[in-house]
Amino acid sequence: MKIGFLGLGTMGQPIAANLLKSGREVRVWNRSAQATQKMVGLGAQAAATAAQAFEADVVFSMFADDAALRSVLLDSGLLAQLNGPRIHINLTTISVASADELARLHRAQGIDYIAAPVMGRADVAADGQLNVLVAGPQRAIDRVQPLFDLIARNTWRLGPQASSANAMKLATLHLQEAVAGLQSERGEL
Repeated sequence: MKIGFLGLGTMGQPIAANLLKSGREVRVWNRSAQATQKMVGLGAQAAATAAQAFEADVVFSMFADDAALRSVLLDSGLLAQLNGPRIHINLTTISVASADELARLHRAQGIDYIAAPVMGRADVAADGQLNVLVAGPQRAIDRVQPLFDLIARNTWRLGPQASSANAMKLATLHLQEAVAGLQSERGEL
C-alpha cells in the first residue's frame, strides 16, 4: 500500500515518521521544502507537488486549519483533478461545514474521505500514542485501521458521517478551554 502525506508541520512530521518506521513506502509533500527534506532523510520519497503525493492508495493530510487545507485541495483545483479508488485521511481539525463539503466533493470524485482529527501533542505523536477520532466509510476505515494502529494508542470510530469526527474534536477543545477557564478563575492552575 503506497502512502502519500501532505503537511509536515509540528504534528505531521512525527506522524509521517511513524508510518515510515513500518517500512511502508511514503511519499511526502509540504509547502516548505525544508520539512520535506527532513522526511526524505528518514526514508520518505519527496513529491514535487501535492498532486504527486496523491499518487498513492492512501493519502494523509495534516494542515493548520480550514484555510490551509482549502488552499491545497480546493482553491488549487487539485481535488477536482483526482479520482478513485483511493482513500484520503484528513487529520486536520476543521469545521463541521468544511468536513461535510470535503466528504461531498470526495464522493463525487470516487474517493473515500475519512475525517480523523487527532488528540495529543507532538511528543505524543512521536511516540505513536495519539487518540484519533475517526468517521467516514466503514470499509475504508477497516482498510486503513493498521495505519491508525501505527500512529495511535486509540482509534475512536464515530460513524459514517465524516464531520462527526470534527464535531467531537471541536466539542472536546471547547470543553478543555472551559475547564481551564474555570480552573484559572479558582486559582487552580
